[in-house]
Amino acid sequence: GGASGDATRVLFCSCKGETHTYKSGFKQLYRRLRSMYRPEKLDSQEDLCLEVLLGPGTSGLSSSMQGGLPLGGAAAPAILVLGCPTQPFTAAEFDTLRSFLQAGGSLLVCMAEGGEARAGASTNINYLLEEHGIAVNSDAVVRTAHYKYLHPKEALISDGVLNRAMLSAAAGGGKGSSKADNGPSLDVDALLGQTGNG
Repeated sequence: GGASGDATRVLFCSCKGETHTYKSGFKQLYRRLRSMYRPEKLDSQEDLCLEVLLGPGTSGLSSSMQGGLPLGGAAAPAILVLGCPTQPFTAAEFDTLRSFLQAGGSLLVCMAEGGEARAGASTNINYLLEEHGIAVNSDAVVRTAHYKYLHPKEALISDGVLNRAMLSAAAGGGKGSSKADNGPSLDVDALLGQTGNG
């Protein structure tokens, strides 16, 4: 069965030279999401606009948003997936992405090892990420001891999350919980990835 009309829209962008798209890299994920969500494809530069990101009837809303919701009806929530963009974003595209986030949209940015400085990549996505206190570093995660994975750039990081709010949310404690002070840890698999600040 397919997803209902009010299901969360997952938008896979392939208009900024992404190395991972719905055709390659995210192909299996794209297929699996069809049962519960509404995966959509953004193939051209013209698709990177508010009307497409927020849904029909929402063009020109950057100045008329109130409380994070567009006027004139609630569009289905959307998640924009950028699978390692390799082309730079224009100022207008950054404005569109900011408006999308302010309207309640979500952004998933995946980057390859080496981040923005990776050979052949000339993206400037850190410009937008830094506005939200996040940055992708130009490095790679390499483990020094063999455990669980065979490749040295595939690492299991146990108890490596320092953000207490993230630990609390992972434990199901919500924003005001103090469970993260004494309790759970969060394991992270870093598979051919880089570090980030945030």
